[in-house]
Amino acid sequence: MCLVELRATGVQAVDEGDHGTSDPQLWVKSQSGELLGRTFPVYDTTSPQWPARDNICLEGLATPARVCFEIRDDWPQDTPPLLNQGCRDLPRESGAFSISLDGGAEVSFTATLPPPPSPPIPPPFDLRGRLNPDKCDAMMRDPSHTFRQMWEVRQFLRRRGENAIPCWERRRDWFERAQSPETFFTAVKSGDICDSNWFEGTGIGGVNDRPRFTSQAPALLGFDETIDGFCDAEHHWFANGFYPEDHAGKCANSNNNILALWGNRLTYNMCRNLEWQICAAKGLLPGQGGYGMRFSYPPGNLDVYDGGTGKSLGNCNGWKPGTVNCWNGFATDDIYFLEICLFSFICKNSDELFTLTPHDFYVCDFDEAAFDELQRILVEPPV
Repeated sequence: MCLVELRATGVQAVDEGDHGTSDPQLWVKSQSGELLGRTFPVYDTTSPQWPARDNICLEGLATPARVCFEIRDDWPQDTPPLLNQGCRDLPRESGAFSISLDGGAEVSFTATLPPPPSPPIPPPFDLRGRLNPDKCDAMMRDPSHTFRQMWEVRQFLRRRGENAIPCWERRRDWFERAQSPETFFTAVKSGDICDSNWFEGTGIGGVNDRPRFTSQAPALLGFDETIDGFCDAEHHWFANGFYPEDHAGKCANSNNNILALWGNRLTYNMCRNLEWQICAAKGLLPGQGGYGMRFSYPPGNLDVYDGGTGKSLGNCNGWKPGTVNCWNGFATDDIYFLEICLFSFICKNSDELFTLTPHDFYVCDFDEAAFDELQRILVEPPV
């Protein structure tokens, strides 16, 4: 319990000559005489009001407990003379109280009860073993996790330090121009930018072009090399020959929608990645036809610590620009882990996500409330 807004009236006056009158300070003691707390003196007054810095908190005392209030002068410091005193039981609840002291003095105060104890900090979430919705949720909510640092406006850099700029605070096609986070997340949620060329900067054209497909083209995600292998295998069914057989072209030729922003006008970062993912979740990518997505590496096989899969999170594996090191940046393998956990967070049918095998189709049951919560989580700076 803390005693705040401490005041007194009718304090015994002490004639201090040229030094005025009483300089009262309040002492609070246990019945056995143990000093529990005291204020600094207030000078030249018989009606002192002590400032907030002089609040007296009585720790370890259960109510009811009887305490004694003493008003003493300030000098001599070793044995300040007693002016007024009185005892009372501590109140059992918060509120305004008073106590009458001898000599006609009175002390008034407000009692405040401490808040209930905080729940114990839970132990770190055990991320060992195959990925699942609970592990994804724990990582997404952890402000110190790699996932929370991957949103710097400059591609493949971590959001660290005072000079870091989150990508949602810059326009997607003009990094020098600022925008509000709300502008970004509203556009992403609504799918306003889905009808774009997500292959811009490759041999599949520029801003005004769209990829050519000969059938519905579901979204395809995975590690770079598993995407390559998946699109190669799909040539058994489709080999349109529209584009060069590089990473982007072989997927477009086999009617697979991937994110491949290789140009300078619309530079890749995780904000572009999130835009593309929400478009894929809504079935709104050009050529997708609302028919979901596939995963070239099963999400349920992912293991944060590898677990024999050959893939792990946070170890900077995969491709990254030559200017990025593993302290200030991340690599493509990390992105796939984050992509899966983003879908796990914003799709109501996240359990299904971790049962898929390659070539299975997944149609996200998009949860708008979960997306709003994701926004609230991401805009908080990482620690």
